[in-house]
Parts: sequence; C-alpha cells; structure tokens
Amino acid sequence: MAGEYEPSSPDYRITGYEAATERIEDDFLSVTLSDDMLLPLAEHHTDDGRDSYLLLLDRSAIWGIPGAAEYISLHITRDVEQRTFHFDHENHSVVPLAQNWLIRQGCPPESIALSNPDGPRPADALTARLEDLLRANPDNRYEIIDHYTENP
Repeated sequence: MAGEYEPSSPDYRITGYEAATERIEDDFLSVTLSDDMLLPLAEHHTDDGRDSYLLLLDRSAIWGIPGAAEYISLHITRDVEQRTFHFDHENHSVVPLAQNWLIRQGCPPESIALSNPDGPRPADALTARLEDLLRANPDNRYEIIDHYTENP
C-alpha cells in the first residue's frame, strides 16, 4: 500500500568509498557485521554527501550479553575528494540519549526524529517531557554511568 513504511537495511552510503585506515575498516565491519539485524529508526544524510547520521535498533542485542544497550548511534564522515570514510559510533540504552549523541556530532536536532513506526514511543506526556530533556541534555548534564536494558 502507498504510504506504508517498509523496513530496510541501513543506508550507509559508502558505495565507492574505502575506509580511511585498516583499523576503521575492521571497526566498521565489527559494528555492522549483523546489519541485517540493524533496524534503521532515523537517518539523516547531509546534502553535500559528507556526513550521515543513523539511529539503529540492534535486534540481535537480546541474544548477546544480558542488559546490553540495543540502540546504536552511527556517524559516518566522508572525504569526497579522497573517496574515504571515517565513522564513530556509540551504543545507548534509550533513544533520546542516542539522538543526543548524534546531535552533539553535528546532526540537526529536527533531522533525527524517529521515522520508523516500529520505533519506541513515549507512553505518556511525562515520559515525552523526560525524553525531550534527555534529547536536549543541556551542558551534557545527564550521563548514564551504568545501565541494564531489559527487553522482554
């Protein structure tokens, strides 16, 4: 049906690019090894093709170490002249902290809203306010020291 969301694989936009170093290639392959289990929740790609920001749900996290964070923030930076890329990533226990990390990497806040209807939604107005606070996280005030994510 028209207008229905079709889940897809992450769009890294690195076709024709090589990792800038062997270490970056190894790290990228490690993070994306099971990319068929990575569900894109939000993506933003800059018009100049230099940056991509992805918020992914790692559906394989439930089979890994108990309590592992299941959201991955991924920032890919491309050198369009050299045809190379770098990337940075971080795992998060909740979506607003993943969005905050992407915003701190340079993603426009309005561009990283959840676009996948399968993504988590706040249960009520108070939860939505708390998520907004974590997403904005003024002066990096809120920090996760430890977490245990339970996904029944």
